[in-house]
Amino acid sequence: MTGTEPGNERLRVHLTAGAVVIDRGRCLALRRGRTWVFPKGHLEPGERPEDTAIREVQEETGLDIAIDGYLGSTTYSFRGSDGRPARKRVEWFAAHPVGGALKLEPRFEDARWIARGEAPKTLTFPGDRDLAERAFACIAEGSSADVPA
Repeated sequence: MTGTEPGNERLRVHLTAGAVVIDRGRCLALRRGRTWVFPKGHLEPGERPEDTAIREVQEETGLDIAIDGYLGSTTYSFRGSDGRPARKRVEWFAAHPVGGALKLEPRFEDARWIARGEAPKTLTFPGDRDLAERAFACIAEGSSADVPA
């Protein structure tokens, strides 16, 4: 789902959601090119962020997940395919697999289950390293938090 930022109709804002999937003390990372990331994607009209995270993980990895908690949001700026400035806001969740089988979307070359100690060395972006740590803590604590309105 996209919109424009109030007061700046030229800046498009992409609303997305994703999940850090943890199983047996490891998180799932996906590789696209040289970049290791977590599954995420755009909200469909009327879709809640947690439902987007569940759908996107299934589409990108083949895994069915259950949400364990809300990890917060990240925001970053980039240039769209048309060269115009854009911003992406991602709502993140901790989750665990409940079914399915790992089968990657063609745009990803690899997937790896990463132990907590490997995450800082493997994940490409500092924000993802922080998300991994928060997800491991969330799973360990068994906590759950609601997404802010």
